[in-house]
Amino acid sequence: MFNTPLFRLGCLLGSIFLISCAATTDQEAAQIDDGNNTQVEIITPPDQSDTAPPDQADTIPPDVPENFRVIGSSSNGSVVLSWDESVDNVSVSGYRIFRNNNLVATVTTNLFSDTGLAVNTTYQYIVEAFDAENNSARSSVLDVAISIVSDQQSPTVPGNLLLTYVTVDQVSISWTSSTDNVAVSGYRIFRDGVLLNSTNLTSFTDSTVNDNTSYQYIVEAFDAENNTARSNALNVTTLAADDLVAPEIPVNLNSTNVTTSQITFSWTASTDNVGVVGYRVYKNYSNTYFATTTSTSFTDSGLTSDQTYVYSVSAIDAAGNESLQSDIISIDTQAVVVTQPVTLNWQVPTQNTDDSCLDGIQSYTLNYGMSSGNYSSTVNLDPDAGQISCVQSGFDNVCGVPIMTCNYTVDSLDSGTWYFIIQATDLFGVQSGYSNEASKLVN
Repeated sequence: MFNTPLFRLGCLLGSIFLISCAATTDQEAAQIDDGNNTQVEIITPPDQSDTAPPDQADTIPPDVPENFRVIGSSSNGSVVLSWDESVDNVSVSGYRIFRNNNLVATVTTNLFSDTGLAVNTTYQYIVEAFDAENNSARSSVLDVAISIVSDQQSPTVPGNLLLTYVTVDQVSISWTSSTDNVAVSGYRIFRDGVLLNSTNLTSFTDSTVNDNTSYQYIVEAFDAENNTARSNALNVTTLAADDLVAPEIPVNLNSTNVTTSQITFSWTASTDNVGVVGYRVYKNYSNTYFATTTSTSFTDSGLTSDQTYVYSVSAIDAAGNESLQSDIISIDTQAVVVTQPVTLNWQVPTQNTDDSCLDGIQSYTLNYGMSSGNYSSTVNLDPDAGQISCVQSGFDNVCGVPIMTCNYTVDSLDSGTWYFIIQATDLFGVQSGYSNEASKLVN
């Protein structure tokens, strides 16, 4: 029975089927025809050799914060701490501040100000750098003693806080230095009310800003005992990445001081969609500017007297956009005035009005001006100070003393007629009446 032709055929087909299965295992599907057109689909598992391994988790902590220190003085209930910025294989997310092993703050910069502390108390601080995966590294312990100090006088307020430069990703500011009864230790820079950095200079550049964003800066001066004084706020808007708008044209040019060799003039500040960083000054109709300034005034020196000069001004922003030039202003320097001296002479009195002898002269008062009876200038003359020169011109036989004639020179009088009177004061402080009025024409 098992050796019949039909049985042998079935065994042969079964062998072919097994061989076909073995031959198609590396294919996605195979078909076997059993003579009756019946199809069998064979599914193989996908090849895992090309599948990417999952992302490796970040397990590397940042570097330990080094140089953990106190900035200024730890006194009167407050302290400012700083440390060197840590680095990480990806990035540092921030810093945690621990006081006596208790978390008191989390900051994103390398500065922290702690207030409300008890005086005559020592605190232990630790700063911990951490990344986005919360890998962390702690500094060594910093012991800080909070003391009471005798110097409680604050520095003067940092003055004239100005924007000196602004781009899409950078803001530079400057200010005038503060003074202190002892010494100014430095300046802290606050941005939008948050302590950003500190410096010993009177300028600072912030390179952590975003484009087309408004910020407010305040500068705080501090001394060794952490007495402080804050400046006024400075509002700054960084440039947009595609700032193509020029500032408004400066207006209201006006001369403020003119001499024979110098001209000072001012104008109304321009506005801009981002911010004006300076002005260009043009002179005598030139198309090329000859000076720049960040102020709204300008002084031109080394000029010729009695000469006309013409100026205009344009405004510029940090992107290099320049406004049109302002209306011109025409200014004449003063002419040189020729002056000359006038020498006055008078006889020294020897007697009083009651014919008694005079004990001596303490001083003279000289009045003069360019209108008779109306004297705009007064000068006091001391005979013992070398201001006047006297020589003997006679002798008073009644009082038995020499008669002296004195002179005094008034320098640099302008052209015109000048009028002079003089009176004397004796040793007892009694003042005489006025002399006769003398006049002199100055050409």
